[in-house]
Amino acid sequence: MTGSTAELLREADRVADRVQVVAPRMAARSTADGARVLADLREACARLAALALDAEGVAWRPLPELAPHAVADQVLVLAHDLARSGDGAAIGAGLALLLDLKRRI
Repeated sequence: MTGSTAELLREADRVADRVQVVAPRMAARSTADGARVLADLREACARLAALALDAEGVAWRPLPELAPHAVADQVLVLAHDLARSGDGAAIGAGLALLLDLKRRI
């Protein structure tokens, strides 16, 4: 999938708005479904980070596991890191990742 930087950032805003509400709710539920959603969110953040690091030619490093109320900010920061890379293929992959994440949460 190809996508522009503007599309990536617009989708990141949409996902972050949703995550800001969903992540704390899922954490409060303490259910298997809630844990799955949080794991999916954190995995998506790790994949965004990997895309950005690969695009910039930087060695991969572990992403800190933030509290549920901070995951939305993490999505935004990582999307901006990816956008700054200027790598069209990586931006397209990040956009596809965010679209899929939005569909699943």
